[in-house]
Amino acid sequence: RFNDLEQERQLTDRVQQLGNFGLEAANARNWPQAIEDLNQALEICGDCRFSADLHRNLGLIYCRKGEVENGKRELEVALKLRPDDSDARQALDVLASLPVKPVTAR
Repeated sequence: RFNDLEQERQLTDRVQQLGNFGLEAANARNWPQAIEDLNQALEICGDCRFSADLHRNLGLIYCRKGEVENGKRELEVALKLRPDDSDARQALDVLASLPVKPVTAR
């Protein structure tokens, strides 16, 4: 029983660490590293208590990188996991108010 709790604590610590690394990378505008860190945290986390925050942060980072569709998808997942997440709701509202760019043929 103790070993199970210790292993769970280590995984939780790793998820938080990766989430923090992702935010630090995003603050440095290192989008690929930020996305990699948050995706790795989500992979370890599964449906842990941090998953809504991780999805929200990943969504915001995708949006800052210019990958609006990926950002929207992650923000919607975050909102589904935590319907009262005002940051995810506000970000989705902003995205909904943006003009749609027409797709041009190349």
